[in-house]
Amino acid sequence: MKEILAYIEQKKHEFSQLPFFDYLRDQSISPMQRLAFAPCAAPFVMSFGELNRSVFRDEPSDDPIQKIINKHTYEDDDHWLWFLEDLEKIGLNKSTPFTETLKFLWSEETGYSRQLSYELYRHSVDAEPIQKLLIISVLEATGSTFLQVTSQVILDLQVSTEQEYKYFGSHHFSVDSKHYCFESGKQLIEGIQLSEKDRLKNRELIDKIFTLFSKLVSTLLVYAKLKSLGETKMNTNFHEVLPLNYTKSLSKNKRTNLLLEPKVYDGNDQYNYIIIGAGPAGLQLGYFLEKTGRKYLILEAGESPGTFFKKFPRHKKLISINKRYTG
Repeated sequence: MKEILAYIEQKKHEFSQLPFFDYLRDQSISPMQRLAFAPCAAPFVMSFGELNRSVFRDEPSDDPIQKIINKHTYEDDDHWLWFLEDLEKIGLNKSTPFTETLKFLWSEETGYSRQLSYELYRHSVDAEPIQKLLIISVLEATGSTFLQVTSQVILDLQVSTEQEYKYFGSHHFSVDSKHYCFESGKQLIEGIQLSEKDRLKNRELIDKIFTLFSKLVSTLLVYAKLKSLGETKMNTNFHEVLPLNYTKSLSKNKRTNLLLEPKVYDGNDQYNYIIIGAGPAGLQLGYFLEKTGRKYLILEAGESPGTFFKKFPRHKKLISINKRYTG
């Protein structure tokens, strides 16, 4: 089994290089925005406890591998409670009619998150304990990669919120890294001898499970990019300057056109900060609010940011005495 465990570590490294994790590591994007994928992951997260209770667990059992698995399932079947707590703290617990919630949970947006749960059931329900153990090992490897990166995002978020986030933060990462399955049972697991046929079969299973999770994080990345937490509906005579992360991926020309395009704010969305004026001070304040993950809106009565500079200073130089009546 040592060779198989080493193969899982190799696949784990490849998994950690996926674009989703580059997105989470990008500190030019606000922490809140980097966590915008969370609702899309809900079907899988919420079904994970049931997967442990109803599929991985098999009691009573005399099989030493199954005993390790059974112990592990009790450690890992209630983390969804932390997920719900974090959704509330991040501001993603929106009040919606029950029918709308059901539509979202069974929408195309969450389709792959649901499918992942089904696929894990399919591969595990009639599997031998050794195959279950390998599937759990891949779950632990992908989960460790995920939590190691999200815990860094949480550190960035805590600069402004000073709250604990159990699911996405260091608490979950620390708990998972100490699971019984990979501590007390390590020597037993490494000592298992496999035939060449079983090694090939198990490597194929490992590849399939890693592929499933690679598709999941790709789906989460698409969702996060489409669900900008800075999006607003606009409909008054004030023009909105979009949050910095919204325009970050656009080319220079497209970004300029986006900012110059007339947009108005209808007053329906809620913000912690409203900045009046998209001049130098307003844009700088917006920049620092963005870096700390605050929800803000910059309102500008002119047709674009920095309208002052279309007329002043008359000498077209930015100097310390740059005031309306000095140039």
